Amino acid sequence: MRTVLFGMPRSGTTYGFSLLSEALKARGEVQEVFEPNSLTQGAFRRMDGLVWPDSESSLVKILYSSPEMHGWSGHDAADAFAHYDKKIFLVRDPRDRWISGFFYRWFYVHDPNPAEFALAHTKVRAKEGKPDALGLQLVRMIGQSCAAAGLSPAQISAVGVSSCGPFVMRQGLIELAAPNICGGLAGAARGLPNNWSSALLEAPLRAAFAD
Repeated sequence: MRTVLFGMPRSGTTYGFSLLSEALKARGEVQEVFEPNSLTQGAFRRMDGLVWPDSESSLVKILYSSPEMHGWSGHDAADAFAHYDKKIFLVRDPRDRWISGFFYRWFYVHDPNPAEFALAHTKVRAKEGKPDALGLQLVRMIGQSCAAAGLSPAQISAVGVSSCGPFVMRQGLIELAAPNICGGLAGAARGLPNNWSSALLEAPLRAAFAD
């Protein structure tokens, strides 16, 4: 059986690839093909010179990105893997992809900026604590943006939030009910550090900007 795993960088494709490989190897022989850049003349090729035949037992992991970044476009992947039995596309919340990419670069870059790391780490932890943690993080970010622009938060006349849903109304106020943020919705297997069924949005903002 031919299987291809496809996704954006930092979307969990490597972990998914390892899980699939382990499961498929329990059923027979598997040829692992890791991040090839092309499929030509019946063989996968990578920029470092590695070549794999396109065998009937291939498990292939490719990255979706522009050709300039040596990745695969959607059309190229669709054409190259049209004959594959299983095609799996992984999608990850872009905010989580950014966080993963940040910490990946922090780990591998030799001289990261400690202040930037500390700030990013604080933002990551906005999913912990009480259900108003996310809303309070927004208030802090608005304050930081005002400081950078040389403004006072008191000068703000209106505040709006643009976010993926779903949303719920509680006591006439909007709250976010997204499973990628609220551990009480996602379940323990998702590994989120909270048991929220919703995250307060409007209430913390109204408290901070009552005028």
